[in-house]
Amino acid sequence: MEGADYGIRANCILPGWVDTEMMRADVYTGPAREEWIKNCPLHRTADPDEVAAVIEFLLSDNTSLITGVSLPVDGGRGMV
Repeated sequence: MEGADYGIRANCILPGWVDTEMMRADVYTGPAREEWIKNCPLHRTADPDEVAAVIEFLLSDNTSLITGVSLPVDGGRGMV
């Protein structure tokens, strides 16, 4: 609200599991990964480029009227 008068938009992305080197080295393998995929409506994790594309979209002029949004990028996992 404070930044709106200055044209500042504030949005938040809420990524689920993203297939990164850190995730693969830590919790992306084994039962935790299988459980995530099983319970995710799209049955997969996100590619980093997919998350970056959402950020790029929110930064574009096409979204100049969008602010105050929390956008899940989690393959539908938040619906479960």
